[in-house]
Amino acid sequence: MKKLFLLLFFVLASCGSGGNSSVLISWTANKESAVNKSGGGYMVYYSQTQGFGVNDAGVQAVDVPYVTGSTSPVSASIDVESGKTWYVRVAAYATYGAGKVYSTASEEASIQP
Repeated sequence: MKKLFLLLFFVLASCGSGGNSSVLISWTANKESAVNKSGGGYMVYYSQTQGFGVNDAGVQAVDVPYVTGSTSPVSASIDVESGKTWYVRVAAYATYGAGKVYSTASEEASIQP
């Protein structure tokens, strides 16, 4: 699978309950056919720790699976605490046999809603 690149970040809502913000994360689509069919998709990982690894303790993740159409979705909303810096990485995945195979996660990008 090919490496993903984060393309765009922006805040959809500046506040919610408890000082949280909903942030839309968008990325460039992975062209691998297995990512863009049933069993494929993306994982969006986020943390307040700069330089985090996707398997580090405290890292949160949102699954963005293929649903229908010619490609998997290339955006997801995450709810984060406002006024703090968050770091985000995205990885594509596909199902082969009985398990999922993940691409290398994208370069880290930061957001501060």
